Amino acid sequence: MIEIYTDGAAKCNPGPAGWAALVGNELISGAFPCATNNYAELYAIYEALSIVPPNSSVRIHTDSKLCIGWLAKGWKRNLEHIDQLVRAIRTVKEAKGLRCFIRHVKGHSGIAPNERVDKVASLEAAQMKSRLAMRAAIQEG
Repeated sequence: MIEIYTDGAAKCNPGPAGWAALVGNELISGAFPCATNNYAELYAIYEALSIVPPNSSVRIHTDSKLCIGWLAKGWKRNLEHIDQLVRAIRTVKEAKGLRCFIRHVKGHSGIAPNERVDKVASLEAAQMKSRLAMRAAIQEG
């Protein structure tokens, strides 16, 4: 079983956002100029599933009840970009023959891998916010 921990963070919501995933021992992360924390967390799940080997069993640990609802409980998604990302996650899962289990973990509860992805996602969001501020300052001039 491959253990995956994910998190998303946004500076303002929506705003500069970061995501992170710990896939086994491999940490991956990135950022968006403008997204919500839940979109960033869904994206972390997508990227994590994209790098696991085919026919794997994975357990996704997330502190987002919305992500769990959208992915495991069939909750309605009112936004097209969220719906597209949920469909992309399902496509990767099916194409790779993945057996996925999703587990809610309480955020900021001292679970080391969850704390790690939380810090990295927040750092990615902060760095994106700084890059955007720097670009704005350069354009102003």
